Amino acid sequence: MNVVSRNQVSLTFKDQAAPRDGRRKLSWRGFATEHVMVPGGSELSYRWVGPTHYLAVHDLKLADGEISLDDVGNFRMLDLRNRMTFVPMGCTVSGWSRVSNRQNAFTALYYDPAVIPEELESLRAAEGRRPMLYFDDGGLRSTLGKIETLLKAEQPANSLYAETLALLAALEVERLQGNAAFGKIPASGGLSLAQERLLRGYISENLCRDISLGELAALAKLSRFHFARAFRKTFGLPPHQFILRARIELAKTMLLRSSLPVQQIAEELGFANQGHLSAAFRRLTGHTPGQFRRGNL
Repeated sequence: MNVVSRNQVSLTFKDQAAPRDGRRKLSWRGFATEHVMVPGGSELSYRWVGPTHYLAVHDLKLADGEISLDDVGNFRMLDLRNRMTFVPMGCTVSGWSRVSNRQNAFTALYYDPAVIPEELESLRAAEGRRPMLYFDDGGLRSTLGKIETLLKAEQPANSLYAETLALLAALEVERLQGNAAFGKIPASGGLSLAQERLLRGYISENLCRDISLGELAALAKLSRFHFARAFRKTFGLPPHQFILRARIELAKTMLLRSSLPVQQIAEELGFANQGHLSAAFRRLTGHTPGQFRRGNL
């Protein structure tokens, strides 16, 4: 028997140890997310109650099992593929599962409800949230799927993109809870000329390090949600794509005006490694950095 619990869903595996590297995690202000792999044929019990909301999308097929959720009661469902669960803060969820002999996993997002009223001031108090068990919604499932892709990728996740996705997932939950509807949010205008100039200068000066969505939003004196919308309207791209393109443009200049190795250019531009730079460079230009350098000498 092995128990894993570090401010996350507690999993207790019967008659076997928890899998090594079975949990991949990301976290930033107000959010944490993880992808959890569950060995086929294993039996486990689980429990969650905490100071954050819990949202998960499942890729699980059970041979047997039961879940207990406050205000919902006991429930039994065996095919959980593409099903989602939302557990508000303070609500307890527990149960047991014997998973089928296949690759099983789930992706969970934990978030502090205090970050939501910051983004949409009209929302009701956090205690008004209700649990939702084994539901489906195409938009939210798509967003969680993108978060899962980031967690499973070999390359380090773009934290600006990950933070944007997590915020979007939280707001999608609010829509499903009836607290907000995106169509009712007044369309925000673009950034002012002063904000645009400030952001261009700041991004240019900090291209070589990880820049967070909250950091840029604070600079513009906007909530993260409204900032992301205003930024895209002004620049024509979401923040993470704009910054990536700026880094690639600087990489082009360094490739043509210096003899620095591609690995060193990648390090100086804040990429995790040469492969990370090369993949992004090829995706945006159609060439590898080496091909670009040789073709422009």
